[in-house]
Amino acid sequence: MPALPIVYKDGEPGLVVPETLNQTLPRWVLPARAAGRELRDWLGVLEVVIDENGDVVSATLRKSFHPDYDSQLVKSAMSWKYKPAQKDGAPVRFLKIVSVRLDNTN
Repeated sequence: MPALPIVYKDGEPGLVVPETLNQTLPRWVLPARAAGRELRDWLGVLEVVIDENGDVVSATLRKSFHPDYDSQLVKSAMSWKYKPAQKDGAPVRFLKIVSVRLDNTN
């Protein structure tokens, strides 16, 4: 059975974090049922695993944004692209935490 690849996090010695090439968010449309209520921000947290090629291989919502947006965001995150993280000069997998704030202007 092949060993699972190591997934690095920010702060590891000798690690260069991935560089964002494409991290486009889906358009946020204020739900009709929220119209007329006080406008507010929605803040959530998404965790993505970026592989050695810079592709997202896993996207997990750690803090919900809004029920009407969550699944769109996770689906969109799977198409994001990065310059891969490097450990001692070699590309490696990386766990990236993405905080996203949505408001009525997104």
